Amino acid sequence: MTVSVEVDGYLQPKNLKDSYNQGVRMEENIFSSLIKWGDAKSQEENYYSKSLTLVLSHLLKDERCKFAAVNILNETFAKRLGFSFSTNEKIDIQSHKTNDNKRPDITIEAEDKLIYVEIKVSSPVNEEARERIRNYIKRLSDPKQKRTKNGVMLVTKFGDARVDSIILPKQQISWFTLSGVLRKALEELKRNEDTQSATVYLLKKFHEFLKEKNMSVERVDGTIDYLAMRDIYNLLTIVQRACKELKFTNLTLDTGEDIDYGQFWVGYKCKREKQVHRIGFWVSTVKEPIHLCLEIEDEMVKRFDEDELQDNLGAEKWDDKTIAIYLDLDSKGFFTAETDAGKQVQIVKEFVQETLKKWSVTKRPIKKTRRL
Repeated sequence: MTVSVEVDGYLQPKNLKDSYNQGVRMEENIFSSLIKWGDAKSQEENYYSKSLTLVLSHLLKDERCKFAAVNILNETFAKRLGFSFSTNEKIDIQSHKTNDNKRPDITIEAEDKLIYVEIKVSSPVNEEARERIRNYIKRLSDPKQKRTKNGVMLVTKFGDARVDSIILPKQQISWFTLSGVLRKALEELKRNEDTQSATVYLLKKFHEFLKEKNMSVERVDGTIDYLAMRDIYNLLTIVQRACKELKFTNLTLDTGEDIDYGQFWVGYKCKREKQVHRIGFWVSTVKEPIHLCLEIEDEMVKRFDEDELQDNLGAEKWDDKTIAIYLDLDSKGFFTAETDAGKQVQIVKEFVQETLKKWSVTKRPIKKTRRL
């Protein structure tokens, strides 16, 4: 499959071997790296609060990106409280240490607006947290409070913490929802070439960080492409039939994902002569040419370097025992109207047979000639 990665806002070719095995990354996420240092792990709320504040602050300071920051603040917090920010306002956002019971995790301020945000990651909303929220509400309801457009928001993983009648349900938001708003803002910024900057990079990496921490999931809205799902099922059926005719055994459905590049792997894991193979497809959220992929596990792989395997077999070396070979299905007329299901199975069979034969020849040790 043709895969691309984004570099400075533009799509560049990407080696497929970096995409497999549950998302092997080309670079480690900056937020994932920093959380390993200091007390960030033990003080998750502090780290998430500071990270979110850092990203939003940079967006607000960059005139090209301020509209995105305002959209994020409105969709996640302000509109739920009955008002909204505008790009003409001076908006200040700050994070505070969670062990300071007098101040919320995050404050968002404008001339006549004030939002207190309480952040929870894995710790529960216990009585201490509920008492803090009560104090925030009391403080905001003080007649001396000049910022009349105000409110308290609570961020938790699922947005359904038990807080009795302290705050309304709409004043709770999940990390899942917040992550979705960040993703939409990122997509909007990417459409504008003038906004490809370090600021956008921070937003992208924080969104990826939330994915890594299982704080992100896409909402199902009922617009599933059933035709596409049917096509994936049919592709799997053709691969399964080809595998059975080639006498592969132990067929099991095999899936994987690359969360960084919006791709998932679907195919079959099987055996032939005690060797493990995977045969299937990478499916992308972006329309791309479809390639059939054959993965071969063999201890003999470690004898070759990447260039040798590419020259002799057209294969990518993923590790010391795994190679992958791809077939551009369009090049074989796989999807043309003239190619029926039987012919499609045959195309898969021939590709697998020819590839395994080439590998058998390639890995065969060179026989030494006995000198007379």
